Amino acid sequence: RFMMTLIGIAGCSALMLTGFGIRDSIGSLINLQYHKIIQFDGKIEAKDKLKDLQDSLANTKYFSSMIEVLSYPTKVKANDHEKIVEAYIASDQSLRKLFKLTDMANKKISFGDQGLIVSRGIAKGLKLKEGDMIQVESKKGQVISLAIKHIVNYYTFNGIWLNDQAYQNYFKEDITNNYLFVKAKKNVNITQAEKVAIDNPNVDRIDFSRSLVNNFNQMKNGLNAIVWVLIFSSMVLAFVVLHNLISLNIAERVREIATLKVLGFRKSEISRYILQENILLTIIAALLGLPLGVILNAYIMQTIQVENIIFPIMIHPLSYLYAFLLTFMFSSLVAIFMRKYIYRVKMVESLKSLE
Repeated sequence: RFMMTLIGIAGCSALMLTGFGIRDSIGSLINLQYHKIIQFDGKIEAKDKLKDLQDSLANTKYFSSMIEVLSYPTKVKANDHEKIVEAYIASDQSLRKLFKLTDMANKKISFGDQGLIVSRGIAKGLKLKEGDMIQVESKKGQVISLAIKHIVNYYTFNGIWLNDQAYQNYFKEDITNNYLFVKAKKNVNITQAEKVAIDNPNVDRIDFSRSLVNNFNQMKNGLNAIVWVLIFSSMVLAFVVLHNLISLNIAERVREIATLKVLGFRKSEISRYILQENILLTIIAALLGLPLGVILNAYIMQTIQVENIIFPIMIHPLSYLYAFLLTFMFSSLVAIFMRKYIYRVKMVESLKSLE
């Protein structure tokens, strides 16, 4: 009974924490990618001269910053695998303003190094590590092999970064910036800024992160249903386990319960005496289930990763508290529900049963 209780309640706690962890992990992606890493609201490609576009957008007074960047889709190849990713070429100062990148140890990296920076998705997909060589295609189609200087955390889509001096040294090509990376002013609605950019005759195409953020927010809201399904499943598991074990416990101790009644113990005292071991086991099992929930959440988040999205594995401290408290509260409700079976034990019949 001891092991069955531990396994059942630990499973209940693990399922609850997994549900909260899935929601936390996907919710954290929005904050990490679009608030901590990316420091711009969108990028705008010019039809002709980038300077003309910059001047026309500056007159609208919707944007607080506009930074010129060479950005283009490029092909990277290594270990007989290849990917199409986005290349970002700009000065060290410009890249530092646009991206707050960290390596796999969460240390900030410098764009001033004469080396290539790649996102974690590229390294994982092409089975690369820092120091390995990777083939990179320039804007004009020239392909050379570069050493990977840093592998960085980047959760949506994949990218490579190279400062402008390193790009010119490696490819021997002049840089012609083709995008403005813009950030809207704090008092400006992003939708309004996006509309102003679309209506500008100098704009060829735009790519704002607002729509992606909205899609991820909708996904996060939809996950509440999954969380509730896991909570309900864990409650059913706890009810079945505790109901069967408490019923068995009462059946085996029916003569003891009858004796306590004869001796004048109150109903509350008898139920507390019989059920207190279940409460203690519930606390122990719920705590043991939390590490299992961490492992299960990590496995699920690794399993559901797709080509251009890497989900961070994260569980907020409050989620641990919620999982433990909900497990304990529901187990306590089951124990309260089972008290009626203790009250139904008849003194005389039970004491005669073994004679």
